[in-house]
This record gives sequence, C-alpha cells and structure tokens, in this order.
Amino acid sequence: MSYPYGGGGYGYPGGQPGYPQQPGGFPQQTPGYPQGSMSMPTPESANAAAYGSSAGGYPANPGAPGQIGFGSSPGFGAPQPGFGGAPQPGGYPQQPAGYPQQPGGYPQQPAFGGAQAPPAQQSYGGPPPPTQQTMYGGAGFGAPQQPPAGGAPGYPQQGGFGAPQPGYGAPQAQPQSFSSTPSYGGNPGMGQPQGQGYGAPSQPQGQGYGAPTQPSGQSYGNPSAPSFGQGQPSQGPSAANAYKAREEPTLRPAKNFNAENDANILRKAMKGFGTDEKAIIDVLAYRSNSQRLQIKTLFKTMFGKDLVKDLRSELGGKFEDVVLGLMMSEPEYDAYELKRAMKGLGTDEDAMIEILCSRTNQQIKTINETYKKMYGRTLEQDIISDTSGHFKRLMVSLANGGRMENQTVDMKKAQDDAQRLYSAGEKKLGTDESTFNALLASQSYEQLRAVFDAYHKISGKDMEQVIKSEMSGNLEIGMVAIVRIVRNRPGYFARKLYHSMKGMGTDDRTLIRIIVTRAEVDMVQIKQEFQKQFGKSLDGFIRDDTSGDYRKVLLALVSQGGEKIKTVIGGNCTTSFRHTQYSRSEALTSKKMEGTVKPAAGFNAEDDANILRKAMKGLGTDEKTIIDVLTSRSNAQRQEVKALFKTMFGKDLVKELKSELSGKFEDVIVGLMMTPVEFDASELKRAMKGAGTDEDAMIEILASRSNAQIKAISETYKKLFKNILEKDIESDTSGHFKRLMVALASAGRMEDQVLDTNKAEIDAKRLFEAGEKKLGTDESVFNSLLASQSFHQLRILFDKYKIVSGKDIEQSIKSELSGNLETGMLAIVHVIRNTPGYFAERLYRSMKGAGTDDRTLIRVVITRSEVDMVQVKQEFQRQYKKTLEEFIRDDTSGDYRKVLIELVKRTNSRRQRINDRRQTVEWQDMASGVFSAENDANVLRKAMKGLGTDEKAIVSVLGHRTNAQRQDIIKIYKSMFGRNLKKDLKSELGGSFEKVILALLMTPAKYDARELKRAMEGTGTDEDTLIEIMCSRSNHELRALSKAYEEKYKKTLEKDIKGDTSGDFRRLLVSLSTCGRQEDAPVDMQKAQIDAKRLFDAGEKMWGTDEAVFNSILVSQSYPQLRAVFEQYNVIAGKDIEDSIKSEMSGDLKAGMLAIVRIVRNRSAFFATKLYQSMKGAGTDDEDLIRLIVSRSEADMSGIKREFEKLYSKTLEEFIKGDTSGDYKNILLALIS
Repeated sequence: MSYPYGGGGYGYPGGQPGYPQQPGGFPQQTPGYPQGSMSMPTPESANAAAYGSSAGGYPANPGAPGQIGFGSSPGFGAPQPGFGGAPQPGGYPQQPAGYPQQPGGYPQQPAFGGAQAPPAQQSYGGPPPPTQQTMYGGAGFGAPQQPPAGGAPGYPQQGGFGAPQPGYGAPQAQPQSFSSTPSYGGNPGMGQPQGQGYGAPSQPQGQGYGAPTQPSGQSYGNPSAPSFGQGQPSQGPSAANAYKAREEPTLRPAKNFNAENDANILRKAMKGFGTDEKAIIDVLAYRSNSQRLQIKTLFKTMFGKDLVKDLRSELGGKFEDVVLGLMMSEPEYDAYELKRAMKGLGTDEDAMIEILCSRTNQQIKTINETYKKMYGRTLEQDIISDTSGHFKRLMVSLANGGRMENQTVDMKKAQDDAQRLYSAGEKKLGTDESTFNALLASQSYEQLRAVFDAYHKISGKDMEQVIKSEMSGNLEIGMVAIVRIVRNRPGYFARKLYHSMKGMGTDDRTLIRIIVTRAEVDMVQIKQEFQKQFGKSLDGFIRDDTSGDYRKVLLALVSQGGEKIKTVIGGNCTTSFRHTQYSRSEALTSKKMEGTVKPAAGFNAEDDANILRKAMKGLGTDEKTIIDVLTSRSNAQRQEVKALFKTMFGKDLVKELKSELSGKFEDVIVGLMMTPVEFDASELKRAMKGAGTDEDAMIEILASRSNAQIKAISETYKKLFKNILEKDIESDTSGHFKRLMVALASAGRMEDQVLDTNKAEIDAKRLFEAGEKKLGTDESVFNSLLASQSFHQLRILFDKYKIVSGKDIEQSIKSELSGNLETGMLAIVHVIRNTPGYFAERLYRSMKGAGTDDRTLIRVVITRSEVDMVQVKQEFQRQYKKTLEEFIRDDTSGDYRKVLIELVKRTNSRRQRINDRRQTVEWQDMASGVFSAENDANVLRKAMKGLGTDEKAIVSVLGHRTNAQRQDIIKIYKSMFGRNLKKDLKSELGGSFEKVILALLMTPAKYDARELKRAMEGTGTDEDTLIEIMCSRSNHELRALSKAYEEKYKKTLEKDIKGDTSGDFRRLLVSLSTCGRQEDAPVDMQKAQIDAKRLFDAGEKMWGTDEAVFNSILVSQSYPQLRAVFEQYNVIAGKDIEDSIKSEMSGDLKAGMLAIVRIVRNRSAFFATKLYQSMKGAGTDDEDLIRLIVSRSEADMSGIKREFEKLYSKTLEEFIKGDTSGDYKNILLALIS
C-alpha cells in the first residue's frame, strides 16, 4: 500500500472536430507582455545553483531550502549504510504519478511514492547493494530512509519583486533611479494560446489595438524568496546553492497601452451624471503601476485636473481605497501605509511588520526617502515614538535597510550563529532577544536558511517553534514573519490574506494592501499557496467576503485575464467597452477550444462492432452499452465502427440502430453516426422540408461554419439530396433574409483578410449611413459587409461603428432590421464576439419555458461536443447560473437524457476504452496485468447489481490493484454511475471482509490516521497500534498521516497523543510525531561510540535510568547510525541493547523502545512477529492482522513472508488459511500472494 497523491491521468487525447480548421479570427497574442519599467534593484544574494534539497531522499517541501530528503527510504532489508547482511527484498512499488508540478515557482514535490529512488549506499561492512525504487517516501511503508543523489535546483528567478539578486556568483545589480516609474512586478507576460472552434477562427499574429508597447525593464520588487512549503524545517546541511523562486504577477503591463486613450476613458467615466465604475476598473485594474502613473500625468496635461482628486470625488468606501492605492507609486503606497499604521490612537503593528519584513534594502531606502518627502519626518523617528522594547529595536533595524543581501552563504558561520541562537533561547533561563534581532534582521535570506537548518540539528526544533515558545506579542509576530518570508514568501502573504477575510468581518486594509502590492509581483504563487493551504481559491474567498465594485476591482487584480483593450480616436471619448452578453470574445478566441468528446485511447473498431452487435442481438436492447460505446468515441472512430460492422455482419449499423431504438434517443444516436457535414446537410434539408421553414437552424449552421465547412456541407447536400443547397435556400426563403443566407452559403467570407483599421472606419461609416443616419435602412450594406468580411475585421468594424454612431452594432441591428434578417445579423455578431456564448444561449432557449426544442438541443450538443463544448458549458453556467447538465436532467428523461449527459460530460479524465461489455472482459480476467479503471468499475458495479453479491469478483479486482489504481477506480466509478463505491461496498458486505475492503479503498495516510484514532478512541488505549505505526513510519509518512489526521478529525495528532498517553511513553510518541529523525545523516563511528557511552551511562552504569537520553538518541538518529550505536554499545556494556532496555525500562516505554530497535535491525522480522502474534493461540486479532497486511502488501510483504517462514517454520499463507475463512481469507491471501 503506498502513499500516492493523484496518480496517472486518464485523459482523452485532443479531440478532432469533423470540419477542417478555419482561418481568421482575432489576432494571435504575442508571446508575452513587455516588462515593466526599470526600477529598484534587488540586491539579495543568490547562489550559483539552487539552495534546495541536498543529497537526501526526503522530498523537499515546496521551496524548502537545504532540505535533506527523506523520500527514498528502502524497505526493511533494503541496503542501509549500516551493517552487513543480505538485503531484504520488498518495498513500495513506484506509483504511476504524483502531483503534477504547479506553475509558479515552487519545486515539485515527489508524490507519495512518485519519486525515483537514489542509488543505495553501501552497507556497513557489506557489498554495494542494488538501487531500488521508492514509494510513499521509501521502499517500505515506514522503511528507513536513504539519501538520494543530488539536490533539486530551484526555478530561475523572474523579474519583479524578486528580480535576479547579486551575490553567490550573480552579478551585482546597479541601482536605478526610482523615478523611472517602476511597477510591482514587471515580469514578462505569457501569451495566450490560439483558440480553435467550430466557427471560432484564429487571429493573425502581432496585431492589436492602441499605442506601441512600453519599454521593458526591471521593477521595484522583492528579493528572491524561496518556497518553504508549510514552513517545515530542513533536516540537514544545506546544498551550496541558492534556491530561487519563480514569481509571476496576475497584473502585467498592458501590451497595447495608450495613455491618451485611457485618460479619455477615465474622463468620460467621471463626466456628467453618475460614474461609470466599470470603465474605471477596466482601465486601472488592467494597467501596471508605471502605466497608471503615465495616465495620471497625461490626465493633468489634457484636462487641467488632478486625476486622483477626481477619482476621490466620484468614488467612495473600500472601492475608493483600492483605486487610490493603485494611483500611488509603490514606495508612496508603502510609506502611506506605514504612516497610517502609526497614525492616531493605537498602532497597526501587523502592517508595519508586513512591509518592513518583506521589502529589500533598496525598497526600504526608497520608502524612507519617500516617507520624509510626504510627511516631513523620518520613518525611524516615527517608529521610535510609536513602538517600544525589543519590537521597536526590530522595526528600527529593519527600517535601516542593512540586511547583508549579497552575503555568501557560510556554513561554518551558520552553525556558529545557530549555536548562538540556541544559547540565547532554549539553552538558558529567559531569552536574549537581542541575539535573535541581530541575526534575523541582518543576515541574507540564504544565510538565514542555512542558520535555520543548522539550528534544527542542534536543537531538534524548528526555528518558528522556538520563537513562539521564547517570545511573545509583537516581537514574536515580527520574528515569525521574517522566518516565514525567508522560507516561503507567497505562503506568508497567502496566510495574511486568509486571516484578513476569515471569521466575522474583514480586515479590508490588509486585504487591499496585499492585493495592490503583490498583484504585479507574485500573486500567481500567492493564489497557489492560498488554494493549497486553505482548500479554496483566493477568488472564492474574495467573492464571499466582499461585494459591489470593491469585489470587482479586487477580482480583476488577482485574476489572470489580461488587459482590457479600449479604443479612442482623437479627442472623442467614445470607447469600445466590452459588450454585456458577449464580453469574452478576445479571451475566448485566443484560448484553445476543447470538446467533451475525444478520441478513445486504445480504440478497437472490431471490439466495438462486436459489443454493439451483442447489445442489439436477442430479446431486448442494451441501450446502456450503446450509449457507453458511441458517446466515448470520436466521430471518426464511429465511422470506422460503422464500416467494419457492415464488413463483419453484412448489416447496416445505422439501420440496425434505427430498428432497435426510437424517439429522441434514436435521433441522437443516428445523428452521432453521421459525419459532421452529413449531419449539417441533413439539418439544413430538414429546416427547409415540408410546410414552414426552420430559419433558426439555417442561421445557426450557416452563420457559424467556416468557408471550408460550408463548401463541404454543400457538396454533401448535393450527394445526399440530389439538389443544390443554394437553390433550395432561394426557393424556401425570400427578401433580404434570402440574400443573407445565399451569401453565407456561397462561402465567400474573406477569412485570410489582413486587418485594415482605415477600411474598418470607412465601413463603419457606411453602416451608419445605411441605417441610423437615414430614414429607412439599406439592408444590402449590412448584408454585404457582415457576410463578406473576416471575423477579426468585423470586430474592429464594430468598435469603429460605436465611435461613429454612439451605439453598439447590436442595438443598431435591432432598431433598423426585423424578422429573420434581424435574427441572422445578430447571430453573426454573437458568433463573432463569443462563439461558445452564442451556442450556450441556443441551448438555453431550446429548454427554457414549456416544452423543449429537441431538434436544436440535439443539434447543438452533437455538433459542439467535439469542438468547444467545455467552453459552451462554462458560458452556459456563467450566463444562466446553472449547469448545462442540470438543465438537461430537468428537461429530458430516460435514455435520451443519458446520452445527452454523456456527450456534454467532460470525459478527458476517464479511461478511453470501454471494454466492460465485450465477452472477453469478465472479472476472471481482470488480474491479467492491463489496468483499466473503467473496466474495473464496471466489474464492481456488476458484482453488486441485482440479487446477491459476487464477492469473488470484488476480491479479484481490489485484491490485485495498487492503492493508486484503487483510487482511480473510486473516481471513475463515481463518474460513470453517479454512486459512491465505498458506500455501495459497505451496503453489500459485512464482517472482517468488509473491513479489509474498506481499508483498501483508503489512502495509506488516511488509513494510518484512522487506525491511530481508533487506538486512542473511547476507554483504554491500544498502545501496541500506536507503537507499531509511530515507530515504523518514516518522517515523510508521519507528516502525511499527521496532515490526514488533522484534516479528518480537526485536531492535531500530537494533541491527541498528549491527551491519551503519559510520562516517558508520551514523550517518545510526541518526539516521533515531530518527524525529526536525521534520516539522511551519514554514519559517524566516533559519534556512535560517544552515543553508546551516553546510553550506557544513562542506564546500566547508574542507579535508575535516564530515559530522556534513550529517547533523544533512538528517536533522532538515522537507522544506519543506530546500528553502529548498537554495535558500539555491545562492546562497551557487554550486553545487547535489547537486554538493557528490557532490564532498565518497563511498560509501554519498553515496548516502544524495543520496537524501534527491532525495526532498525530487521523491519521484515518485526512485522512477521506482529503477524504471528495476531494469529497465535485461541482467537485472532483481526484489527492487527488486517492493518499489517493492508499496510505492508505494497511495501515489503515478500521479505515479511520469508522472515515469517524462517521464524515459525510455516508459511504466512498456511497460518492465514488455518486462522480465517470465507471471503475474508480469500482477500487476505490475494493481498499477500
């Protein structure tokens, strides 16, 4: 059983729409925004390589500096750098995958079991062992650890708050004048991928609106800050490399920035009656700080007015606070916030700490200068007058900006400083705060990381823990802030944001300050940390905790939506604001469209043909199988199945389906069996057939398809219906609507047209003169332009039209045209602006009100399912506040509902092959070695469906899958059947068999947490279980189960241990729970002799026993080191360490100490003995038996079985067979076989 997180995905490969890709569309975005203006250098030192994990296997916490890894523990019997002897096989198998690496600057953690094991060390006195793969941090579930080779370098440093730092071999940054209007960030932007859609063409590259881009440069930014996960301490010597974290802003400089346009927009937004807050947000929340300062300057020049004063007079409340904060330069804003923190009654120490602890020397120097200019006093003077004691000294130290940022990491100095800190705090009565102050306020971040590592080795405690125990009040808060910023700057700010919004009320000042100052720096990483730490997005918290324009501007600043483009000509203040309903055209057309139906991996047309044949053969029809096959195949694959069905059975698949099915369900299935062009051609024919014409269907198809698609439709129409599409259109329509349909059917749109702004202005005037300006309307002008120009040219034209007419093109069409012509023209506009939004509206209208327009519903679902249904669903939910699936469920029923739901479900997380219905896929074959979560889910469902339960099938599946695979089965079962697999199994099974099955469905960490809780629950404590788990798990495993425990039971494991145990035994378990074993430490024979002597002096040599010495050594030293200690002890004492423990200790402490010794010496034998004890004598300890087999089956069960037979002259299988029965016996045997 492993500790996997995630696992391999089962995504469909990219979908292949039936139509060729269409050209045209919005211009492709350039691959990055320009960098912000040059500003403050950030002179923090950085090593030549990453100061990340050093040699060692423990996977570094995100950003943990100098972590010694514990992620590579071999199983018991795996080669240890300890004593000789043959290595024991076993160990956790490597998992298929762990968590994918997150964008944004933290090094990837190996998944539980997802890390590659390092080369094993040579055994102590033995031959070099083979390498092993690791799982759940090691070869064994609780196996001792081996260090991996090499460290993990950090991400390259980005510009912005944390631009490349001098020192550690990096070139010294030259100071730049702050007057160069810096931006908090200035990182290069990321271009958006080109989007595809069934009628959503692409855009030529390099085109855009507005003025030329701004020059690039560095920004007023933060120093390099590592990610340190949740603040876990490093466990050993740091690598000689500086860890550098990537920083990404959510707010980047607007690419097509034009200060004059923006000034005009803002002037218009505040002119006249009322204020256009949306326009203000659209400009100021999408411009960098340097761009906003340019707008402010130009606004004064153009209108003779102060922009900030105008904004202040128009706005109010928290929205005003955000906007005014955005209009200050970064040092002005920091200085203003510091002044506010010290102004009036009371002091906002948190704000002071946040700013002074997180800014670079150069930033603090600039803040000091700005503060003096703004307030006529020095910052230091105000700090001294408003604070006191050690906190005052800390703030003054930080305000001097004297940190040695270019300091080279000196490991000897780090050890000396760590010793100084220890002597100033834990080692003495009382605390010498000045020592902490001097070091934490002066050393570089890289040096401090090395100090923190060295301190942990000396003290066994994390620096943050020490500060919390040694200090209090604002000094404690300030010191802890420094530690957290040094370790994980984004995590620090994420926590600050969380605390600003949690509970009753909102700390708006903190919320605003962090968002304004970090949006251009590292907000991407802050958001990732926020989600990771608090299980909810920052955006979600903001939505829940704020409202109105205040909410909107905050969300704009933390989103990554890119710039809002505005167009203004000359002095006219008419703007091209986004349109209300179809406001996401640029975002959507620059984004890759995605279908919900994708080609199935491992597709086999012959298998599918057989499955479909069987589904229709004999009495009754298996509609579920038909749905399962046809909705999970791409159109191209369905065509292959159709052709092969004819070859294999001499029958027409479509005719067979028609004869078996009926109603709307038949309509969907038959539609799926056509090619896209056949389906469109058929829909157009149906729209014009019989009495009456379905103009909406004609408009939908012809207005949204590309030239290539329309040409293919016309050819297919002629083949199918022996007529020309254009002729049928002419005979079935009339007037200007006929001319529009014929024009579209001629496929003459200039899709490769180059953007021409002058032409757009001329055409906009032509439209205006053909409509709004004259009495009556010249429809032919609208027709000729909307049916002929490329989509991207029409977007420019629509913007120009609004400037010319003062109206949106949609408004003009509605007022100037009517009937089907109006509907057709509006459809073109909607498709151009937001294709998914257009189809979302079509779907909504097909189901709203009484009755359902099934033809439209079916057509849109079929035609968009392989194109852009993911985006259509997103637009549907955004516009109508309810999911498309919910609408379909409410408005349809039976197999018709099921097939529609399957088509619109996002299926790329599912295994692609549906083998469950073929004859050859029965549960007996499931252990054949080819894993398919979908097959297994089907087998399990079948095993529990109907009368009785097929326990044998359940054993066959769950007893032969890894934990990661079982987790996949759970997810896919829910996806396929809308049911909870655990609940279904619980309702079908019972007794010990049920307990095993439910244990197998838990992750290892959750199962261990559950077992520990059970051991401490109720009256009495199961100390043996506590000992077994706590003494045998690695640091990595203990961290994982502690986290799972807290998440599940809302209490820390340590707290429950303290509440349920006592004395030295409690101290032993608490020590183990802190995960402080130095698992990567090399064997030191001199230290082993000293420690052996210490143990002898604390036990055999003295009257009574000093248990604390035994505790400190047995809990902290690596297993190889302990082996060396035990050998030396035998030499000194003339006794084995086990004998001494037995004679010197008693009760649970003795049992715990002996467990550690036995695990260190022979893990497999320890567990073999535990298994034997669970079954020997009368009765069976089923709880122990189940736990041991479930937890070791994927770790080291082979070695355990060998040790069992060696110790007890009987196989483990024989014992199980003799002590259990029925399905309980079968599942246990399956797990150990």
